[in-house]
Amino acid sequence: MRKFDDILTEIGAFGKYQKLICLLLLLSTVPNGFWAMISIFSHVTPPHHCRLPQLENLAQSNNVSTSSEQYQRWLNVLIPMEKNQDNEYTRSTCFRYNGTFEWNGTDVVLHGQRKHIACDHGWSYEIEQGSETITTEWDLVCSRAWFRPFSMSLYMAGVLVGSFVSGILSDRYGRRPVFLWGTLIQFGSMVLTSFSANIIMYCVCFLVSGLTGLVNYVAAFVIGTEISDSSKRAFMGVIEVAGFTIGYMILPVFAYFIHDWRTLYRVIGFGGVLFIPYYWWVPESPRWLLKAGKIKEAVKIIKIIAKFNGNPLADDHNILREKTEQKLLEKSDVNEETMIEATHVTKYTYTDLLRHKATRRRTIIMFLQWFVSSLVYYCISLNTPNLGGNNYVVCFTAAAVELPAYLFIYISADKAGRRSVMTTLLFTSAACCLISPFLRQASDTVGIVIAMFGKFAISGAFALVYIYCCELFPTMMRNMGLGSASTMARVGAIISPYLVFAGEQIDKNLPFIIMGILGIAAAISSFGLPETKSLNLPETLEDALEQERHVLEPVRRCLGHAKPEYDDETKNQDYRDSLS
Repeated sequence: MRKFDDILTEIGAFGKYQKLICLLLLLSTVPNGFWAMISIFSHVTPPHHCRLPQLENLAQSNNVSTSSEQYQRWLNVLIPMEKNQDNEYTRSTCFRYNGTFEWNGTDVVLHGQRKHIACDHGWSYEIEQGSETITTEWDLVCSRAWFRPFSMSLYMAGVLVGSFVSGILSDRYGRRPVFLWGTLIQFGSMVLTSFSANIIMYCVCFLVSGLTGLVNYVAAFVIGTEISDSSKRAFMGVIEVAGFTIGYMILPVFAYFIHDWRTLYRVIGFGGVLFIPYYWWVPESPRWLLKAGKIKEAVKIIKIIAKFNGNPLADDHNILREKTEQKLLEKSDVNEETMIEATHVTKYTYTDLLRHKATRRRTIIMFLQWFVSSLVYYCISLNTPNLGGNNYVVCFTAAAVELPAYLFIYISADKAGRRSVMTTLLFTSAACCLISPFLRQASDTVGIVIAMFGKFAISGAFALVYIYCCELFPTMMRNMGLGSASTMARVGAIISPYLVFAGEQIDKNLPFIIMGILGIAAAISSFGLPETKSLNLPETLEDALEQERHVLEPVRRCLGHAKPEYDDETKNQDYRDSLS
């Protein structure tokens, strides 16, 4: 059979059909930005202190507002002051003074020992009516504060499992069914989460939501990549992540008008009805169909693409069979169906990713880069409420810096190459994370600006790693490679809420130091990957191994591989055998 890249050249490598599918897939990834970042608003912790029912009754009987200066003076008498990370004294959020108090007509006077005791009547939160978050509804503060990072980590754990399973299902049963089922379950589970009766039910529902959190996203990315030629793969990759960012940017707009977390979840969840037509609009990947031996289905889609692009085809055999295969069909008694059934289709498993030296090295490096990119990306994103300022504006700004990052990837990835751009972005992000804590000591504003530069760099790296990973593995291993690497990204995402939490509880500079060290390690690992710019997607394991000639010469020598000299006929079989 001819390679699908040759077929694409005939029917239109990036014609009207691919552009239409590109637009549809862009829209399909917008909700993923909602789900991944919605905790920035639904998990927010407003200013709070121990609830004092007796003091509240006193204020009510004397018509004293709880927001008045007088009431705040009363609280300062009854609630101890504590040092924060900036060595400033603030009112305790978890303790009150033990003892009784009386009102002298102007202020309250505390009697008894000034002993600290935990809040025994719940907490009072400084929020407007109708602005409930899961923190205020279920008192997720002090000894119960761990539920906040735990629930978000559960969502990411669900994404991890979903990404892993979707890789298997997508390579075995096709990209389209995984995409459609993932989209359906994603919206339905988010609506279900909004009806949670307690934090335990919320965590379980949030976990289910995470199971399909990026399933449709990964499947959509693979479909878009596999129906386009090599010159447009960077564009397709940028389009996919741009959809995520658009959702991320729209989220604070929804949250600004919808303050109650349950209503916010339902509005976004029921928006899934807009994607019902995708059942008829989104095709299966013809590249996957050909490798899976489903020739007739592939021909049908190829004809649709060709007709839509204005390149109608007259003869299926001109697309799918070499002349030798046509002669075999003409001279033998077997029919087309028999020929298709006799075609051997190699089935790969996840162990095959580690079976060969070249694919094993790529897999390990991809694991590290995905882990670091995800950890840094989500840690900076989820930490935006702690940067100060208006939460809606800060969230929107943190999302907006990603768009120029993706534009940078689109322009530079095909010119400078995947490897050099990836290395530069990872080093830049690491440097920004390491120097940001020191600059914040001099000026919070400068520190935040540098952190946003780090967000710009890691956003670009996170976008590029999708493209790069797809180009390193053959067709029948591609979704497994992408799925397993994405699994490592989810591990980083699972850890990120706890890293943010550690910054809140221990030292606000700790997350940035850890992110900087990991970023440097990931940047150095890039030198062990081949440059895939302008190369066709590898369709077989043999194609993937031949990419080794594009590893940097010094690195190749360190790995013990002599520089291969390729011949059009032999393809340097001895060299390939040495890699296996």
